[in-house]
Amino acid sequence: RWALAALGLVALACAAASPVMPYQLAIKSAITIAVLAMVVTPLGAFVAWRAGSAPAGYYLFAWGFVVLGGMLLAADKLGLVPSSALTQHASQIGAAIESVVLSFALAARLNAERRMRERAQHDAERSREEARRLGDLSLRDALTGLYNRRRLDEHLNALSRDPQRRRWGAGNAQQ
Repeated sequence: RWALAALGLVALACAAASPVMPYQLAIKSAITIAVLAMVVTPLGAFVAWRAGSAPAGYYLFAWGFVVLGGMLLAADKLGLVPSSALTQHASQIGAAIESVVLSFALAARLNAERRMRERAQHDAERSREEARRLGDLSLRDALTGLYNRRRLDEHLNALSRDPQRRRWGAGNAQQ
C-alpha cells in the first residue's frame, strides 16, 4: 500500500513539473512511472486477494488479459509469432475482455450490496416485530394473558387526555 501511495506522489510531482521539464525527460518519467505502476498495482492486488479480497481477484483476472494482449502484440512486433488480425489487435482485445470481466465484478459487488441491504431490512423488521411483541407482553399478565395494571393505567391516562371523553367525565360537574 505504501509503495502505491509513494508511486502516486511521484506521478503527481512529475505531472506538476512536466510543463517546465524538457520533453524527453517528461516522456521518460511518465513511461517509467507507468511501468512501475503496471508492476506495483498487480502486486498489491495479489496481496489483497491472498488476504481474501474478492474484488482484487477479479482485478487480477482482468489485468491478466491486458498483459496477455500486450505480450501478444509485442511478440508480433518482434517477429516471434506470425502476424495476424488477432496479434495486431491483441492489446485492444485484452482491454475489451478486461472491461467485460470488470463489469462482472461490478455486478457481483452490486448484488452483494443488495443482499446486505435486504438482510438489514429483514433484521430491522424482525427487531420491530420483537419490540412490538415485548411491548405487548409488558401490558399482559404472564399467567392469564389478560391486560395488567400498567395497561389499565395507560388506558385511563389516554382517556383523561381525550377532550371528547373528558366532557362527560364525573369530575366535570358543569356539563
